[in-house]
Amino acid sequence: MDIQTRDEFKKLIYGFFRDRKLDSREMSGLLRGAFEFFSTEHVKEGKSWLDMRKKLSQQSIDDFEEMWEGFVQQSIDYVAGHEDVRQLIEAERSELTEEWNRDIEDGENRIIPDLRLYFGVDGLDESVEEGSWVPATDASISLQVGNRNIIEMM
Repeated sequence: MDIQTRDEFKKLIYGFFRDRKLDSREMSGLLRGAFEFFSTEHVKEGKSWLDMRKKLSQQSIDDFEEMWEGFVQQSIDYVAGHEDVRQLIEAERSELTEEWNRDIEDGENRIIPDLRLYFGVDGLDESVEEGSWVPATDASISLQVGNRNIIEMM
């Protein structure tokens, strides 16, 4: 994808978000729905995550939600509890904001990079079987501002 198309798409999404005065949870839900619509994997399989969820007990769903909420709160606590991390985030955010908005003349449509946390685990089966993390399980975590890593582990 060329840079102009990417930038036009970002401008469209941020404008939609701003014009409708949506909060981040509402916007996340819209983007998640759009992603699912355009994703072809679940269409090929004939299964969506909603279909899969119907096969789980309410306790399993509740426990998964609690785990998810715990990840989010731990992320918030980590950033809030480390002044040096917050300072680096703001420095990188400032630099990226200037870089991303170099050609945008309208101050209302400026794109401000958000803070993101990515967490992934591959090969979890063997660790589940063992009951603890084993070398066959690869994990990574990355705290980012926009597309720049602040800190990561692999």
